[in-house]
Amino acid sequence: MKNILMIIGVMAIVIYMKKGGTNSLELLEKNCNLGNAQECVLLGHRAKPNFQKASKFYEKACNYNSAIGCSFLVVLYEDGTLKDKDYSKRIKYSEKGCNLGTSMMCVNLSMMYAGGQGVEEDFAKAKELYHKGCDNKNNKLCREYSEVLKEYGE
Repeated sequence: MKNILMIIGVMAIVIYMKKGGTNSLELLEKNCNLGNAQECVLLGHRAKPNFQKASKFYEKACNYNSAIGCSFLVVLYEDGTLKDKDYSKRIKYSEKGCNLGTSMMCVNLSMMYAGGQGVEEDFAKAKELYHKGCDNKNNKLCREYSEVLKEYGE
């Protein structure tokens, strides 16, 4: 999932620049602070490898209701780049991303419920979130995860 999000991030930057977006760090920060979530995400990408700084920009984008900002933030918690021992932030931002319509965040949250990661194990909730994220979607993660759910009586 991390590789997919990184590719999406690079594509977003290229598309943004082709549409006349700014490359000025100062202007990006000003616009981010004014509520432009897309520019917060771009700042997050530019801040790497300082992942702590990148996470602040992704969090700001997520708070501005950017599903992609939430997704990038969750990836940083998932892969251990950012510490979240009790899973609370990973859950919070996965829920927000799911509610903003990002199917992968719904599936991510579903997996957490199925495995009892930071939440009480709840297969009914896991299936509900899986369907929210995967119904009518034909992507590899949904197909693979459906096999896992079948093992639990899906």
